[in-house]
Amino acid sequence: MTRRERQTGLVMGFDKTFSLLSRLIGGSSATFADDDPRTISTALLLRVAEADGVVAASENAVILNVIRRDFGLSARAANALALAGDKLAAETDDIALLVEQANRGLDAPGRLHLLDRLWQVTVVDDRVHEFEDNLVWRISDLLGVPVHERLAARQRAGKARQPR
Repeated sequence: MTRRERQTGLVMGFDKTFSLLSRLIGGSSATFADDDPRTISTALLLRVAEADGVVAASENAVILNVIRRDFGLSARAANALALAGDKLAAETDDIALLVEQANRGLDAPGRLHLLDRLWQVTVVDDRVHEFEDNLVWRISDLLGVPVHERLAARQRAGKARQPR
C-alpha cells in the first residue's frame, strides 16, 4: 500500500469520525485557514498519529482533547479545526514545510509545548512505534528544540502515561 493510499484511507477514517462527531454536536460554522498556527499544529499532531500506519481511537481522542483544551475551543470549533488540520496534513507531503510554517507562528515555549503534545499523541496507545519516534524526533529537530529538551519532553509524556 502506498503512502497516498494509506493517507487517503486515514483521511476517510478521520472524515467518518469527525462527520459522526459533527452530527452529534450539530456541525460547525468555524473555519480555520491553512496558515493558522492552530491548523498547522493540528496537522502535525495528525501526521504523528498516522506515522505507524494505524490511527487508534485513543489518538483521535487525545488530539481532540488537545485542540479543545490548548486552543480554548468548543466541541464544534475543535471539530472544524480537526478537519482543517486533516486536510492540510493530507495536502502537504513534506513534513518540513509544515514545521517551517509552525516555526513562523510559534515562539520557543510554543514549540516546546507542541513537542509535548506530539509525544502525548505518540504514547497514548502505550507503545511507541519506531516511525512515530523518528518523526517526532525529526519534527523537534526542525523546530529547533535542543536535544536535552527533546529528551525531557519524551520522559514527561512517558511519566504521564504510567499508572499512579
